[in-house]
Amino acid sequence: MTHRTSGSLAIALATAALAASCGGGIGGSGSPMAGGGIGGSGSADAKGTITRFGSVFVGGIEFDAGEAEVRINGAAAAESDLRAGMPVRVAGSVDPAGLTGTASRIEYRSRLVGVVESVDAADGSLRVLGQAVLRDAFTALYDPASEKIEAGNVVEVGGCDDGDAIRATYLRRRHPVFVPGTTVLELSGVVRDLNAAGRTFRIGDQMVDFAGAALAGFAGGLPLDGDACRVGSSSGLVAGALVADRVTAEPADGPGADGAWGAVEGVVSEAFPGGASVAGTAVRTGLATSYEAGGESGLVPGTRLAVRGAWRGGALEASVVRFMAAGPLRIVADVEALDAAAGTVTVLGKAFRVDAWTRLRDDLDESGRPLPLADLLVKDRVELRPSAGDGALAAQMVRTSPFETVLLEGPVDSAEVGLLRVGGVEVRVGVDGRGVGVGRIDGGAPESGLAGATVSVVGRWNGQAIVADTVTVLP
Repeated sequence: MTHRTSGSLAIALATAALAASCGGGIGGSGSPMAGGGIGGSGSADAKGTITRFGSVFVGGIEFDAGEAEVRINGAAAAESDLRAGMPVRVAGSVDPAGLTGTASRIEYRSRLVGVVESVDAADGSLRVLGQAVLRDAFTALYDPASEKIEAGNVVEVGGCDDGDAIRATYLRRRHPVFVPGTTVLELSGVVRDLNAAGRTFRIGDQMVDFAGAALAGFAGGLPLDGDACRVGSSSGLVAGALVADRVTAEPADGPGADGAWGAVEGVVSEAFPGGASVAGTAVRTGLATSYEAGGESGLVPGTRLAVRGAWRGGALEASVVRFMAAGPLRIVADVEALDAAAGTVTVLGKAFRVDAWTRLRDDLDESGRPLPLADLLVKDRVELRPSAGDGALAAQMVRTSPFETVLLEGPVDSAEVGLLRVGGVEVRVGVDGRGVGVGRIDGGAPESGLAGATVSVVGRWNGQAIVADTVTVLP
């Protein structure tokens, strides 16, 4: 960083810039068109989470990445090394409609690689290198050893700042334990509480000892409060401090030039008249803004959004605002039919749309390999989460291991003796037409009293309904 401000203002500005790394600008020429499109064509500088493959989908734009230079944590890589959930920066070009483009460079940098201090059994959140790491339905978890991440494991986290925590979009278990001198820990963040004489500073709650570190990229030779940096350590924690081998300045992510393409994805931290702050970026809305899977009234703190538009005066003027939250329904079942060209997948008799915003990945093995929609097959087992704002739209779909029974979780639409309807799917409790499949409701509650309750149904799909083995009322 070449420009310095003092005190808490510098830290606040730098934190906002760092948070914007979860989603940022698409550089080029053009402006939003009324009705939600993006006009013009030109160069692209896009930031956002990889949602799916078949090319690389970022910020609702499908990028052809066949000739792109790919870098992961600074090292040369291939497109096949990318994973859904990774927050990336894409350079290239965008077509006039703003829906497709060509990538010349794709770069991913983890937010941290560190030792897990603790795991919250209730919500799966972690404490890593003094940082709170939040997990939700959209966190892509890649774990080659087990289904659980435990204290002492070394994990890689990709995501963006969400208040005093990191909201993980990508989480990977890298090593069972930390081995000093072999395992390299990394932490990105904003310098605060600098002690120049003692050669220490903090990132979040983590103390960093840089007495023996190589320093690079700092205008004054030393990191100062408010500077964004990346710390590398092969020594790990000593007396609670992360002993740095190197500390490197990281450039701030500012807004794009006026008229440039723009896109941002992240969580709303603040709402104000005519817009909101999303992942550290000021987003302005107006009469020309169109909303997908939600409406203007949903622009409230904590809401996950993706926005496309154009930069004006340091803010992103929104052409399209897409609400990214998953609804209460969760389905684990086989694909019955699909139409890759039309972008529809049928599960439990219901057709769901899959679009550029749908998070699509493959968890059949530890690699979490990319899953183009065209590679999905009838009878593949998927875990599907419909959108909160549009129940016919898939917010996330994950191909997973096959299993005999199906799972359906969600609120009960209607209930009568022997029959429930959950998320529009019929659930038979008792004996089906063939005289088999007697189900039970945990706790002995009568079916007719379950309307409005949230339940978990395990059973078998007969092509028309789930014949329940168990129905569990969830808290």
